Amino acid sequence: METDSALQLIAALPDAVKRQVYSHVTTEGVPLAQVPHEEARNTLKLCVRDHFLPKEACEAARQEAERLLDASGRQAGFAGAAAQAFCNLAFRGDRTCWIKPDQTEWPALRTATDAVLALQRELKAEGYDVNGRPSIQLSCYPGKGASYARHADASGTAPDRTLTAIVYLNHGWDASAQGGQLCVYNVSEREGPGYLLGEPATVIAPLGGRFVVFDSRLHHEVLASHKPRYALTVWFKREAAAAPVTESAARRSALTQEAQLCPQPARSPAEQIFVSIAAFRDAEARWTVRDLLQKASRPGRVRVGIVWQVDAASEAELMELPIPASQRSQVREVQLDYREATGPCKARVLAQALWAGEAFVLQLDAHMRFAPGWDASLVKWLCQAEAAHPGTKPVLSTYPPGFEGLGPDAKVPLDDRPTLLRASHFGPDGMLRLKGSRLARAADTPIPSLFWAAGFSFSRSALLTEVPYQDLPFLFFGEEQAMLARIWTAGFDLYTPPRSVVWHLWSRAYRPTFHSCVPQDAKAKLESQRRVLELFCLAQHDNNSSGQTGQQEKTHADLGTARTLTAFQETIGVSYSSKHISTLALRGCRDQHLEFACKHDGKEPMSNLAVS
Repeated sequence: METDSALQLIAALPDAVKRQVYSHVTTEGVPLAQVPHEEARNTLKLCVRDHFLPKEACEAARQEAERLLDASGRQAGFAGAAAQAFCNLAFRGDRTCWIKPDQTEWPALRTATDAVLALQRELKAEGYDVNGRPSIQLSCYPGKGASYARHADASGTAPDRTLTAIVYLNHGWDASAQGGQLCVYNVSEREGPGYLLGEPATVIAPLGGRFVVFDSRLHHEVLASHKPRYALTVWFKREAAAAPVTESAARRSALTQEAQLCPQPARSPAEQIFVSIAAFRDAEARWTVRDLLQKASRPGRVRVGIVWQVDAASEAELMELPIPASQRSQVREVQLDYREATGPCKARVLAQALWAGEAFVLQLDAHMRFAPGWDASLVKWLCQAEAAHPGTKPVLSTYPPGFEGLGPDAKVPLDDRPTLLRASHFGPDGMLRLKGSRLARAADTPIPSLFWAAGFSFSRSALLTEVPYQDLPFLFFGEEQAMLARIWTAGFDLYTPPRSVVWHLWSRAYRPTFHSCVPQDAKAKLESQRRVLELFCLAQHDNNSSGQTGQQEKTHADLGTARTLTAFQETIGVSYSSKHISTLALRGCRDQHLEFACKHDGKEPMSNLAVS
């Protein structure tokens, strides 16, 4: 029989929740494999109850978990859906699979999940911050010493987790021989000698039907398991809090700040902004959407179209948007298995298909942050460019400056000086490379420029309808140049925003990349590159298209008809056939009085830039 002290393992949960848990408990006790250390017992925010699931329900859930993990589970040792993409069996040895709370394919798992989720209402009533959408994960440690190193469930990549609730599915488990115990530490530090070296801990055997709840901030580990060990984990989460206003808000206009404090109601399609985002297994994408909506002066006019390229079984959490329920209708989504991805062009084609007639289009990368009132600023600047040159079609675009930090811990710099796109060099693939350079000071109006960036482009929706993205498989370098040629020949003009209102996370260390995850189809990539390069070689045939091949005619048809390709290359100062980059292209603009923050920018010798 279990001792009274063990039955009352620091029962920090409120009485109403305990009554809900007790409804699943029988009078028969199951002995713990270890007795908790006295030093940890009295303050640990943890509760353990046995027979939460009856024996038959537990065994049925385990059998379903085994089949589901065999069919959809990710490999053992994967470091987590919202963390870095690496496999480290020394860190964690379990196989995992995300499941949805409303799934019906696995009835026994649905029963177990519903039993845990039923506690959410009681937790809310008792004041626990669990108003967010829970996430649910199956796990199996396959034996052979598989373990999980010391960690906390509430982390920089999952800061919204409040409580961790676990139901074990291991009937007849003998912890003395099979191990697999959960060790929970009553400290906030990640470092420590650990239970096996004498550090105080509460040690819990993963007995079938046992239910464990603890504060997600507590560090814990799973000891080596010598037999397949199954568990169902539910993370209760707090609702996403409003991000604090950064110091840079003080630098915005009084009108913009007033608009933040008094958001306007949803606008008509004539005033709405469609935001196109392509996300490849990116843990920052959901935080990008949150910041986008939180920082808008009129969030009701923003519509988001996002393409998720993920492993649905293991990365469902990446798609959980930390935004109020009232804003979810403003987000349109497409989900694509990341193994079917063929690069950025396909994803942007799919994202553009989510456009529903909004007046403005903003194309972004999936890892961005924003200045308060970004929407009002972009619309204002676009209108300024239109007023300065009536009848033109302006596009605001650049490589945004960088920010640091992940998730809600991201920090946007105070420096809002703009960046200007400039030509850098030709790569060995024949594609022009660009760079973004900080200007010495902010401007009052948009700055005429020469180049276009795929990760930040703002315009009226005519750009989307007149120059829609093309699916060029496995094309990365070359995407922006092909689009630039099509944009310019269609009659659009490029501008740099006079101040930075968007920031980009340039580090890729936190996320898996397309090139590292998806086998590259070399033949398809070469064909896409050939199509782009052949497009630029047509410049010499602008006045004699009759002698072109069928393929050249097809490629030429991709261009606009408002301007010629020859005029395009003369305007930007780049010859693709000779790989010549002019001083104009190096500078990135025609304004000779424009000053860069770095005095050497725009003055590189061309001999170092032309690569044949």
